[in-house]
Amino acid sequence: MSRNPSTEGKRSRVRTLSSHISQPFFSIVIPVLNEQRVISHLLLDLLGQTFRDFEVILVDGQSNDASLSKIASFESKYASVGVPLFVFQSEKRHVSVQRNKGASHAHGEYLLFLDADNRLPHYFLEGLHYNLMKKAVGLFTCLAEPDDQSTSSQIYMQIQNAGLELGKNLNVITILGACIGCQRSVFENSAGFDETISFMEDREFAQAIVNTGVSFEIYPDPTYTYSLRRIKKDGIVRHVSRLIPTWTENLLLGKKITEPVAAYPMKGGSYFDEKEALPPRAREWIKRIVDVFNKLMGEERIELGNALSELQKKKKRTRSS
Repeated sequence: MSRNPSTEGKRSRVRTLSSHISQPFFSIVIPVLNEQRVISHLLLDLLGQTFRDFEVILVDGQSNDASLSKIASFESKYASVGVPLFVFQSEKRHVSVQRNKGASHAHGEYLLFLDADNRLPHYFLEGLHYNLMKKAVGLFTCLAEPDDQSTSSQIYMQIQNAGLELGKNLNVITILGACIGCQRSVFENSAGFDETISFMEDREFAQAIVNTGVSFEIYPDPTYTYSLRRIKKDGIVRHVSRLIPTWTENLLLGKKITEPVAAYPMKGGSYFDEKEALPPRAREWIKRIVDVFNKLMGEERIELGNALSELQKKKKRTRSS
């Protein structure tokens, strides 16, 4: 497959550098964009892993919040336990660009791409290591748990996990970018994440690799915690209904999504801090309700004032008599 010459040069340089650095089992690549609210949780989860043969590579997409300072606060903690922690800046805010850049600096036998809002049990990497030592695979992911115990969240994740299994059986890979693992050699022999794609780039990456005959596994254990913050912000019905046309184009028609998807803005953590503006008609109705309420309250104040005035007059007449 064709590659960008500059990217190929970077990977060649890293492979040469790797010969002078002890090779960890995992290189964990995490794209970051304005994730000050969540990145510390994931870094703490990684710091608490029972399996320590890994490095962490964070690629920042020009965050303008406190993400980098949050990450910097972990440097000494990681150094104290002997886990390398690297931070790189991406020239572009794009998850594929960031993942590819992180992979180009990786030294591990396996690459593990994680989202910044994931949560991991302390045995997560140990469980993955056990699975991979038992049977080596080229590409893998894990089933996920929701980030709360509500019935709707549980059902949503069950459907999503079932979709992973069904897709594998039908050879229509529906992997989530929140957790993608592969052998570094497999990644280097692929075209990487397509940087021209704006949505479902994770699925396209995995599908291309599986199509070459690389083995693919979905691990039921260990699981990770998948953040449903986007669904909670958008509302599950609205979220799913707005994305159905895009999913159909990609999964059934094989179309690559290269234009930005309005229903799925890629703004990193800042998207979840935004307050959605109300439509003009909704604002008009709210204004009418407030006006009516104020009018009623004004009339009630006048009636109450008149009643109090009459009561005071009666008291004065009673005293005078």
